[in-house]
Amino acid sequence: MRFLRDSSVIHVSCASNPCLRRLGAGVRTHVVRLPEEHIEDIAGIRCTTLERTIIDCARIMPLEDAIVLADQALGLGADRGLLLRMLDGMAGYRGVVNARRVVELSDPRSESVAESRARLLFHLENLPAPIPQWEVQTPLGRRFLDFAWPEELVAVEFDGEVKYFGSTPTDRALYEERLRERHLMELGWRFVRLTWTDLERSGEVRRRITSALRS
Repeated sequence: MRFLRDSSVIHVSCASNPCLRRLGAGVRTHVVRLPEEHIEDIAGIRCTTLERTIIDCARIMPLEDAIVLADQALGLGADRGLLLRMLDGMAGYRGVVNARRVVELSDPRSESVAESRARLLFHLENLPAPIPQWEVQTPLGRRFLDFAWPEELVAVEFDGEVKYFGSTPTDRALYEERLRERHLMELGWRFVRLTWTDLERSGEVRRRITSALRS
């Protein structure tokens, strides 16, 4: 799983206070009694389940960081219903309100950290919720839009470096992307393109998308 920001601190859940010297520097312990159903054995090591791990992260992480992880966890098969039931049983725990918000806002359809960040930005800026990974039939076959407002024929596409500097040669990637966009524009679609830097300018993103939706 990918994190939005790296951290030098490792968080560990313990049934009792451990010897901090034995754990070493950079380890923060949390003394908590975990139900057995929140624990699984991985290669002989007792670990929290995927769902419990996401909840614990969401209780202490900033909202954006936690959404990035929760989106990936749901994509890996985490059960949203189970997450909500676990949170119901943790009423009164520190950070549970934040964790519930994360679970309710998360979406397994996000295919990258950037898409998770963009979707949260749309929510916080009170934009109408788009549909992630919207499928459109074109003369070249199926195409998927990062985010779409189908009734308005408006799409948001995220231009990351991987798209143009990945395994496909850059010239070829640019050509294929422009060809794809041309076919979609011929079907009436209008595009708002975002970069990683744009995600730091939430007001400008809101203005651009609102303008496209109104037009």
